[in-house]
Amino acid sequence: MDSPDERELLAGQFDFDHILERLDESGSYAINYTIGGKYNRRLRYYYLDDTKQAVIFTSQDITDLLRERERHEREIARAREAVTAANELKTDFLGYISHDLRTPLNAIMGYSTLLREKETGMSETGTGYLDKIDNAAGTLMALIEDTLDLQKLETGEATLELRDEKCSEVMESLVASIEPMLEEKHLHFIFDHTQKAGVRAWVDKKKLQRILLNLLTNAIKYTDEGGEVEFKIACEAQDDQKVHDVFTIRDTGVGMSEEFLAKMFEPYAQERTKTNARMTGVGLGLPIALRLTGMMGGRIEVESAPGKGSTFRVYLSFDKVQEVRETKAHADAPLAGIRILMCEDNEMNAEIAVAMLEDEGACVDVATDGSEGVRMFEAALTGDYDLILMDLRMPVMDGYEAAIRIRESAHPNGRVVPIMALSADAYESDVLKSKEAGMDAHIAKPFDPDKTVTEILRLLHKD
Repeated sequence: MDSPDERELLAGQFDFDHILERLDESGSYAINYTIGGKYNRRLRYYYLDDTKQAVIFTSQDITDLLRERERHEREIARAREAVTAANELKTDFLGYISHDLRTPLNAIMGYSTLLREKETGMSETGTGYLDKIDNAAGTLMALIEDTLDLQKLETGEATLELRDEKCSEVMESLVASIEPMLEEKHLHFIFDHTQKAGVRAWVDKKKLQRILLNLLTNAIKYTDEGGEVEFKIACEAQDDQKVHDVFTIRDTGVGMSEEFLAKMFEPYAQERTKTNARMTGVGLGLPIALRLTGMMGGRIEVESAPGKGSTFRVYLSFDKVQEVRETKAHADAPLAGIRILMCEDNEMNAEIAVAMLEDEGACVDVATDGSEGVRMFEAALTGDYDLILMDLRMPVMDGYEAAIRIRESAHPNGRVVPIMALSADAYESDVLKSKEAGMDAHIAKPFDPDKTVTEILRLLHKD
């Protein structure tokens, strides 16, 4: 050890008081040092016995041991570099070949379309052949797109494009896209979104749908006709800034072996058994779903067993849209600054009511059923909503039940927030029933802006 600083450091390690201190801490103490820059030795100190009255030490030449360790580490580093280079080469090759395949494939699909249009008198056999060409071309195009997407994810070219989205709208369009596949196999489909947060968040809609669509199409593909597929969306937690969701896809399909579960997210990995031998695919759906989930800061959990189906859970968190509360009307409008939660399942009725109320200065949030309305109210901060407009006849949870839940909730405003029934049910018995459920007023449809504004101001003691 030639450096003065190194010699000073080593001298401190050999200090007997320092050695005793370390022995009292851990029972043994080792010092490694170099002689002449070539040879390495290790001194190890111990107490002779439990009396701690004497210290012994051993000396060991560890030169060969350290050299072997360094050689082994160099080999591991070289192997890693080789694997990384091979993966990059494979990824680049697949990217180039996928790009090159697009041109002839587009020609095949284009000529097939032209042939259908020009040859109007084609036989049924010819039309059947064209159908098979189109199906095969569509499958190949999907494979090309998957390969390119995987390449972008592995090379870091993919980026998130976050937009202000409402979860319910994102999910509804996703479910609509898989309905033909479900109907074709006569599968029982359960779509449970009763526990969703119902908030607006910053979401990359396409990538989120891609994750869930890959998992849902796999569930459909590997579930026999007449089986069951469930898609559940639930809010695990939320605060002022974020919402934490879990998306669950469960099926009663063929399931996966424990051995395959260990490599299921590897590109092109597939488990071929007698049960799924007829299934088509190249094994890119799960790797893409996993990488997109990781890109969004989430994770995927999987449970599966042969013959018992599979369950995938995707955990993702989204930043909430911090809405700037502005009114369309002037500050002196009758409902200026009043914040309303409207529970209304009919999209047209809600759109009309919101437009009219906003013209009067109010800020309005809409829940599409009573269950969503309860969740939105319970998740709101104290004072977020001055009043609730409650339709009575809604799917999932009607207005009566929703009002009862709000009144019984632990929210600080649950017992005092005014709730106004807004419904076509206008008989005396309906009015009485709404009051028994905890509502403070009852306005009959069709929506009358003047009457509604007057009643809102009365309930808020602003008349």
